[in-house]
Amino acid sequence: MTLVWMTGAGDRYHASPDCLALKAGQEGGLAQGYELRDIDNVDLDEARTRGRIACGTCGGTSIHVT
Repeated sequence: MTLVWMTGAGDRYHASPDCLALKAGQEGGLAQGYELRDIDNVDLDEARTRGRIACGTCGGTSIHVT
């Protein structure tokens, strides 16, 4: 299984919960007063099924297989 990280509201999946773009998105949402969504660890296929695409910063390329 290949695992990636994403939030309930974003349109991207990430290689790590420490991705700079993921963190920036969370910080930006907080600054704008949005209720932040949890960052979930999901299977890559599930992320794609939900219409997510790879992050332009981390590219989802350092994802790991379990």
